Amino acid sequence: AMDGFDGTGWQAYGQKIAAGSVGPGRFAGPVCIQHGPGGLVVADPAAARIVQLAQLDDAHWDVSSQGTFQNPAAVAVLPDGTIIVGDLAREGLSIMASPSGGITETILGDVLRYPAALAVTGADTLAAFFVPTLALCSVVRDASGWNVSLNVRLDQVGIRRPTALCQLP
Repeated sequence: AMDGFDGTGWQAYGQKIAAGSVGPGRFAGPVCIQHGPGGLVVADPAAARIVQLAQLDDAHWDVSSQGTFQNPAAVAVLPDGTIIVGDLAREGLSIMASPSGGITETILGDVLRYPAALAVTGADTLAAFFVPTLALCSVVRDASGWNVSLNVRLDQVGIRRPTALCQLP
């Protein structure tokens, strides 16, 4: 955590561990960190898990059950706290209220294969990138549920392998 980019007010948390080690404060290889109303949500694919930290201490550690994920590479947190996870070992997107609560819903579709990057774009919307379809999609939650629309095939605009998406202010 940090207050600014000048190096003051920075706080470190956690330690690198082997993939088989478990326990609060230990990460095998976090690749995606997002902030939401419940704190930080971390995708740790080397340990095959999602972790949520309400505070940067071991007492506020919530982790997905072993076997829930295989290779969670992307995570997004909607303003209401809904966690969306992209796992490179499965098709679609997984929805959860908390890591320990497990997957409550899965969004599936023809182009939703192997989600690699997610970005929140509104209160109930996100952008998602999928490999190997190279599809950039809009995912929207409304009264009827989750709706997915293909925005563009990135290979058609000369982009081969993006590794991250972000929302610009």
